[in-house]
Amino acid sequence: MLAVALATVLATALSAVVGQINPAIAVVITPASVLRTAIAALVVGAVGAVVPLRRVVAVDPASALRRAP
Repeated sequence: MLAVALATVLATALSAVVGQINPAIAVVITPASVLRTAIAALVVGAVGAVVPLRRVVAVDPASALRRAP
């Protein structure tokens, strides 16, 4: 959750900078967009952790240690 807070602060600061550089570009950050992004990041992180975990769980510890040098 620290990453979400840090990314929100960074995005808000960048939107202010973009608004100063080119006022024709409007960057709007809503709580709903922050929530959707946080949920998407959590889902991607969970899938990225579960896929290798399933492979590790399938390995028999005795056979893995037998082949170790």
